[in-house]
Amino acid sequence: MISSAANNITKIKIFIFTLFLFCLPLLGNALRVTNLFHIAFGLFLFSLLINRPFRQQLLSEREFLTGIVAAGLFLGYFSLSNFWSDNPGNFASTFKHSFYILVFVIMFTQLNRKLSYSVLFLSIAILCLLTFWYVDKTHFFTKRLAKGFFAAPDNVIDLAGYFGLGIFFGLVLIRETGRHIFYVPVAVLFIAMLLTQSRGPILALLVSCLLLLLRFHKGHIRHLLIAFAIIIGVALLAYLTHYSDELIARFIASYNQSFVRFGIWSHTLELALQKPFFGWGFDKQLTFTNSIGQHIHTTHSVYFSTLLKGGFAGTLFLLIMVGYGLHRARLHYKNGGELEACIYFFSLLFYMTQGMFVIGNPDIYWVMFWLPYAVVMAPYTRDVK
Repeated sequence: MISSAANNITKIKIFIFTLFLFCLPLLGNALRVTNLFHIAFGLFLFSLLINRPFRQQLLSEREFLTGIVAAGLFLGYFSLSNFWSDNPGNFASTFKHSFYILVFVIMFTQLNRKLSYSVLFLSIAILCLLTFWYVDKTHFFTKRLAKGFFAAPDNVIDLAGYFGLGIFFGLVLIRETGRHIFYVPVAVLFIAMLLTQSRGPILALLVSCLLLLLRFHKGHIRHLLIAFAIIIGVALLAYLTHYSDELIARFIASYNQSFVRFGIWSHTLELALQKPFFGWGFDKQLTFTNSIGQHIHTTHSVYFSTLLKGGFAGTLFLLIMVGYGLHRARLHYKNGGELEACIYFFSLLFYMTQGMFVIGNPDIYWVMFWLPYAVVMAPYTRDVK
């Protein structure tokens, strides 16, 4: 009787969590998407209580638990850092959100891999199409792809990050199903990413894809030819519409703007060194006017943000977690999971120039930071072909 109830609860939990996973990139904080997670979270705790085989299986996976402990150390430390910040009362909220994040990682690893990637790919593809539908068409090739769908990320850089992840999930589905038709939405996502004119995510995508070339063999020739055809086609489209001029201008401008960002990082470092060991605490933000008169509140890098808020101790915990994530990514890479390794590497590169911190309610960083971590924490048993 108990076993039957436990199985039913597990099915309901998986369904609700899968629905939450679909809604998270597409709707974000809109329409109370977090309520879906809270329901799945409650069912997860109930499963732990009544389902002994589930508890035993979870506790037996030592490598996975190591990753959870590494993330827990990082999350726990920054929860405690509220006590030496200006708002120590935020401890309970931060600790609760940290616990949510750990459960999110655990529940993701329990899903069927093909199902979870299909759901995420579909969600991001729909977000892309809705953005195209609602965006101002009169400035389609002259302005950045922003202010389209109401639930899309406000920051166009985050939107580009979503599209980058969608590209990788599409490539995983091509690998898992052998259906080359998925190259069509992948190409659309790549075009959408270029239209955001977001240099950081585009460069992160290109650099992380270099990992795929290191494992190239004859079986990949067809995929390489298709990818090359997509790139040539997109480049030709950009040239004929003169969009290439806009994109090149953005990348040239990035050279000049990089000095502005270096100025922000220099100021962050100076401020961090005032409290080098334990940092300023979780809620610390910049109050800085840069060289071109902009009022800056974020560090524009999670790594500098970690140093500012948590000092050397917090940075050490981040490095432990990231280091273990890279270890897991290497194991995926060795066992035929090159794309999973690329997803995690893409996330790390993406956050080199994104400064929003990664602890809080379900939001963009759950997709862009914690989801890739969960991807490499999941077991991978695919044989190398």
